[in-house]
Amino acid sequence: MAIQLVLQIILGLLLIRQASAQSSSVAKPRCQDKCGNLTISYPFGIGTNCSADSRFKINCNTTFNQPKAFLSFDGLEVLNISLLESTIQVNISVLRDCPNETKKEKVIYLSSPYTFAEAKNRFTAMGCQYLAIMSQNNSDLGGCMSFCDHTRRDNTCIGVNCCQTRMPPLLRNFSTSFRRIDNKTSQGNCSYAYIAEWKWFLELEDIYSVEHMEKVPAVLDWKIDGECSGNTSHLCAKNSFCPPNETSTNQISCYCNEGYAGDPYLPDGCQDIDECTEPNICGQQQKCINIPGRYICSANPKNVLIVFAIATCGGLGVLLVLAATWWFYKVMKRRKLRRIKEKNFGRNGGLLLRQQVSSSEGNVDTTKLFTSKELEMATDHYSKDRILGQGGQGTVYKGMLTDGKIVAVKKSKIEDESEQEQFINEVVLLSKINHRNIVKLHGCCLETDIPLLVYELVPNGTLFEYIQDRIEDFPLTWDIRVRVAIEIAGALFYLHSAASLPIYHRDIKSSNILLDEKYRENITTVCRIACQYGTKMAMHLVLLQMILEIVSMQETSARVSSIAMPECPERCGDVTIPYPFGIGENCSLDWRIEIYCDRTLNPPKPFLYYSELDRGAEYISTRRNDPG
Repeated sequence: MAIQLVLQIILGLLLIRQASAQSSSVAKPRCQDKCGNLTISYPFGIGTNCSADSRFKINCNTTFNQPKAFLSFDGLEVLNISLLESTIQVNISVLRDCPNETKKEKVIYLSSPYTFAEAKNRFTAMGCQYLAIMSQNNSDLGGCMSFCDHTRRDNTCIGVNCCQTRMPPLLRNFSTSFRRIDNKTSQGNCSYAYIAEWKWFLELEDIYSVEHMEKVPAVLDWKIDGECSGNTSHLCAKNSFCPPNETSTNQISCYCNEGYAGDPYLPDGCQDIDECTEPNICGQQQKCINIPGRYICSANPKNVLIVFAIATCGGLGVLLVLAATWWFYKVMKRRKLRRIKEKNFGRNGGLLLRQQVSSSEGNVDTTKLFTSKELEMATDHYSKDRILGQGGQGTVYKGMLTDGKIVAVKKSKIEDESEQEQFINEVVLLSKINHRNIVKLHGCCLETDIPLLVYELVPNGTLFEYIQDRIEDFPLTWDIRVRVAIEIAGALFYLHSAASLPIYHRDIKSSNILLDEKYRENITTVCRIACQYGTKMAMHLVLLQMILEIVSMQETSARVSSIAMPECPERCGDVTIPYPFGIGENCSLDWRIEIYCDRTLNPPKPFLYYSELDRGAEYISTRRNDPG
């Protein structure tokens, strides 16, 4: 364990040393990075293949007591190199104009990519009654004028014995000329002109000491040849950028990103700055944590715990308030819905239904009260895709209950609250009906605005649709027609006679007769029925007409030539009388369905002999009392 700890410490020290070496390296590998006290940073370099190109090559002259660096291309002495500002400080000659010296051109030349830094230098002229002018290609670039005052030798340069002016931009070479303002002034003194660093000039204890200097420091801007696209260039190192060059599109400068320092022209030259080494950078209450490119200040652990505890408690409090608010909202919403359901239940006759069910004889469980939620789930919230039909009495939806039973859910229409009692009476009565040819009413829902009735689903449409759209697999044969008539008659007989209270449909028609999966007839009570209690109405005539219409359905091809017994009349007026019915003796299957045709009417009409309340009954009595 101890050996592993020692190895980790050694490895850490090696990594620290390597990082330190990388951060301090500013020259290419195996290249000299010092000349005396001057650090030579790439793209500058001492020796072959150590600089970006020959214009950045540095000659280190070691013949001096302190080695000096010179630009190999221009021979200018290099005093400082700044990668951060892309500048280089060099010594520039002081130009003189003395009366006794031979006149010669006073010119300063700089080679590309160097130019005088406009903001860091000043053109300075010293003399008496002189106008110093900078020129380039026979064009004046600027200048200044100095007047004489021998009594004044202070350290200012404001136009008396000394004058200054700003530099023109991108100045690379210029010539200086001196023009005397008047010829009366003594001509024994020399005049001087030079470009010098403005900061250096301000720090001079005696500005006139320049008259005894050969050279003065000036600052030059420099760039490398290349292109910058989107603030990036292949000439710039990782974690660096190149700003757009407004004056030249083929020269760029590289700079390390914020939080990094080093040489942006060398691969991996920009290294992370450890800001946490600066004292109190985060204050006394916080701890500095260095991360690549930046740093963060973390709170004191104790303060963090306090803040965390406060934030946690506050967050829990907010969550509790939100949860309580949501719970209260849900409770109030449920109460409101319950009140609405109770109101609808009472308005739709729910209390009356309970009273009717509790007081009714027989099985009281046949009428089921469904909840609105059950039927919403069954009909997929009353989706339009579930609609089976619409009419004046309401809309019918197909639904599936939780037990898997397929039902028809009808939204009934009660236009007047006075109809509630009648509606409830019908629901109670219909729920007790149990006949295979009558649609079964499973129950109802009274919690909604519109009462809902739940019936068994009869899937194969209506008899009217069956007649209109013939089905090849189930042709409308004579046997089917007779079966239709008999089953409808049986269902109506059940309603009229076998039910606990007589029920008269009063709306028998083919569109109200539904067909099940075996094409059996079911009289639907989906339409509102009108029940009559304590009285009997003779519906046999309506029944007969219905049956006669059904059994007289003929194929358009008229392939049946006779539908009556031989030698028996086939028609009574407009009505065809098919077997097993018949007009007269021995023409019907049973005497109870023997037809009497009253030809005294226009047109003649058929009547049943067996009826007790119609003209046929009177005829039967006459027949039975007639000895012939």
